[in-house]
Amino acid sequence: MGALLGLAQATGLGPSPFDAAASWNPPLAHLYPASWADGGYLYPPPLAVLLAPLHAFGWGAFVVVWTTLQFGALWVMARRWAWLVLAAGVVYLIVPIPALGIPAHSILGYAAMGNVQLLIGAAVVRGTPAAATSSATVPTPAR
Repeated sequence: MGALLGLAQATGLGPSPFDAAASWNPPLAHLYPASWADGGYLYPPPLAVLLAPLHAFGWGAFVVVWTTLQFGALWVMARRWAWLVLAAGVVYLIVPIPALGIPAHSILGYAAMGNVQLLIGAAVVRGTPAAATSSATVPTPAR
């Protein structure tokens, strides 16, 4: 699904991956603007340095790979529930439920925008010992 969305974005047929664009083309000499109102780069400097060599492959290839990584990160975090999360996200985009108080973009929007938050979340899950079971267990006192 990520690769298909990335292809659509690369050809201009999908939603604009504006966060991916900010990651793609930061001014390395001046990463942060004088004011947040000016827009600009919003992520850690090491990310800008790591992504700079990818310009050799072009924007289209970058956005396909980046969006695919976003959906891969979603899978790392949701595991066997990933398909349910994707299905719920699609349904919620079609039929938003205002009573839930969840912005429609929050389920799949971060992946479509190319926001780095999903990658950070996946890194946290992968770096946490027993992450697959830690949220399902109840802490008990040590004996």
